[in-house]
Amino acid sequence: MISFPLLRTSCVVATAVALLGAGCTTPATQAPSPVAAAVDAPASPLELDRTVAAVGTDRIAVNAKVAELMAALRQAGTSQQQRQNICEQLGRILGTPVEGDSALALLAPMLTNPAEVNMGRLALEPVPGTAVDKLFLAAVGKATGATRVALVQSIGNRQIRAAVPALAPLLKDADASLSTAAAQALGQIGTAGALDALAAAPNPAERTVVDARIASAWQLPTVEGNVALHAVLADVRIAVEQRAAALRGLLDREPQSATTRIIEHLSGSELAFKQVAIEAIASHPAPGLSAALGAKLASWDASTQAAVIAALGRKGDIAARPSVATALAHEDVGVRMAAMAALARLPGSPELAERLAQVAARSSGDEAAAALRSLARLTGDGVSEAIVEKAKQGEPVLRSVYLEVIGLRNQTEALPLLFAASDDGDVNVRAAALTSLTDIAPAEAQGALLRWTINATDGREATRALRAFTSVSLRNTDLSTRDRALVEAIDRGEPSVQLRLLPLLARLPGVLTRECAGRLVLGADERVATAALAQLQRWPDATVLPLYVSIAEKTGSETVRTSAIEGALRLLDQGRGLPSAEQSSLVAVLFGTTKDPALRKTLVAVLGRGASGFAQAFVSSLQGEPELAEAARQALASIAANQKWPPAITTSVNPAQMANLVDGRTNTQWRVALEGEQWLRLDLKESRPLQRLTLDQTGRVGDFPTQYEVFVSDDQANAGAPVASGSGQRDRTVIPLPADTHGRYVTIKNSEQRENGGWTVSELFID
Repeated sequence: MISFPLLRTSCVVATAVALLGAGCTTPATQAPSPVAAAVDAPASPLELDRTVAAVGTDRIAVNAKVAELMAALRQAGTSQQQRQNICEQLGRILGTPVEGDSALALLAPMLTNPAEVNMGRLALEPVPGTAVDKLFLAAVGKATGATRVALVQSIGNRQIRAAVPALAPLLKDADASLSTAAAQALGQIGTAGALDALAAAPNPAERTVVDARIASAWQLPTVEGNVALHAVLADVRIAVEQRAAALRGLLDREPQSATTRIIEHLSGSELAFKQVAIEAIASHPAPGLSAALGAKLASWDASTQAAVIAALGRKGDIAARPSVATALAHEDVGVRMAAMAALARLPGSPELAERLAQVAARSSGDEAAAALRSLARLTGDGVSEAIVEKAKQGEPVLRSVYLEVIGLRNQTEALPLLFAASDDGDVNVRAAALTSLTDIAPAEAQGALLRWTINATDGREATRALRAFTSVSLRNTDLSTRDRALVEAIDRGEPSVQLRLLPLLARLPGVLTRECAGRLVLGADERVATAALAQLQRWPDATVLPLYVSIAEKTGSETVRTSAIEGALRLLDQGRGLPSAEQSSLVAVLFGTTKDPALRKTLVAVLGRGASGFAQAFVSSLQGEPELAEAARQALASIAANQKWPPAITTSVNPAQMANLVDGRTNTQWRVALEGEQWLRLDLKESRPLQRLTLDQTGRVGDFPTQYEVFVSDDQANAGAPVASGSGQRDRTVIPLPADTHGRYVTIKNSEQRENGGWTVSELFID
């Protein structure tokens, strides 16, 4: 036994007394001890490592550190957190290969003290050696209740073999927590004696005891452990999932009999055992397993066959290929689908490729698609070459499969064959080749695919040709030339060709295609003009707005003119910004193209969204027209108010984002949670007519007010009664206001909570 070195301070003298059990008391008024302060904060693993490294294995240094920690541990006023920290440090320091008998003796009483047992475990459990084992064994015989349970757990954690005689009787204890802890500890110890004790338990089939028996078996030598696992597997009193765990262990520990055992349980009726057997197939090293399973495959029910086939696919053993390929003809669709998926994982062959192609050609729906996917993923010597050769001649239905799978396999060496199919007499062959060209043809193939599109004689072929040409064109990074061949073909083509090629214009938006569509709208053929206008309506951006205006000016068809004006109005509405950014000059041109009263009034209202002197002068000139006088008056008032934009805004919440409501950018937002009674209040700076409010939610399309109310007033102190109410809408919440609504102050209030909901406004528009 080593002794602590003499220390100079009175505190350490008190510590020595404490170590002898007398305690070290500190008056409540005394300042906190520097020893306690040193361990005040919980130590991180890194800090503990540093402490151990600093102490090292020097006996004197260890004793000094232990003395310091023990003094802090016994000092009155040491907090629970400090005590835990101290014990953790003691466990790490005493766990170094040094003699610590003195400290061990001083910590031992904590193991039998219910208030300190967990602290003692924290300090002593990590410390190796029989001396500590003896402390736990001595303490467990004296302890009772929860203290005894805790000590048994530590004995298990330390795997104290000498504890088996003491633990065995506890398996019969009436306290279930103690008997359970004893069983678990014996399982952790895992000796033959521990296993014998567990087998002699009052109920050896009880779940905790069985878990411990299995745990022991894994720690025993192969023969003894396997005997234990066999005993668990054979005992029908034991829960089936635990017996399945024993089976899993035997498959690992007895590889020589694994094949027989797997087949036995696959042939049985117990689902848990069958599942273990299936799980083992993919990774088990038993020689001949795949071939043996293949020989028995047909004898099992369909669901078992499908599961085994899937496992054989994951295993990837070529020996499984014959039996899995045979399953392609099984009467059960689930087995056939499993076989196709598995074959994609197994080494393939030209013969197998042909089998899969036959399935794809003769089946339909999901099964045909599965066969095609499997053929697309099939590997093996000669497979790719066989697919190309089979695509050249033979039944059209089979050639179609091979041609389509060429694209899925990215076999670009077969591009000449795919293009040669354009002259084939069978439409299915031509369509299949086009499907592959969609996937793998290079940008240089635009011309060939354009000719194919023009010459297609079947609707399905034409559709696939259009798709292929679009995909290949999008691969052309030279935008200055990408669309030229298409536009030239449309310009010189007959109406039938133009109608066929027109759907490509909106799919390949650019300057050339946009101008081409505009020319066709103004052309003489009404069907072509209508189709071209439809393409403009599908255009993915607002670059067609000036074209709409030009068409409205030049067309001789009132129908086309009206459609052009309506298309322009849609784009103007979608692309709204600040009043100063409104395109009033284009609107004025549109106004001059039509005599339709309703359209003219709408265009005047759109002019009222602006703030320019041009818009003001143009609208002012319309006041003398009786049918437009009122619309002009309203628009002029709106323009005057817009010239004072933006309005002053106050909000009930999140005022920091108020400016985002009217900054002309939809990528900035005002956002709040929908907790009910949130509001926005606008001061438009002068009274003005109001027809509708639009809350744009770009970027957060689902964040709309649950229920809104709108108040309009010229009295800042009195909002009055709501003039409109309703539910918010996705994307944009458009709030129509009653006729003749007029005011300076506008309040928009969300009046209802929505759990986990939000209200976002990217931009606020006023009409």
